[in-house]
Amino acid sequence: MYAHYSRLQGVALEILENCAYIFGMEPKRTRGRPPKGERAQEARLYLRTDETEKRSYEKAAEIAGLDLSEWVRARLNAAARREINRA
Repeated sequence: MYAHYSRLQGVALEILENCAYIFGMEPKRTRGRPPKGERAQEARLYLRTDETEKRSYEKAAEIAGLDLSEWVRARLNAAARREINRA
């Protein structure tokens, strides 16, 4: 009986140790790239340009240390504020 109890106690401790490990782990991450900013960008704006314009936008974004969509968004936001303030 004692050996049986000891064996059960060992299993129970092992289970408790595993549960503590499982419950102490960080939550599983979801697939895909996490959003870059505080909130995910949901709306899309499609813009057609020629290759020369696109290359100049990419070069300017690189100089500014931003990716292309961040650079375009910052410049469009600034232009929109100027237009709205003039109205």
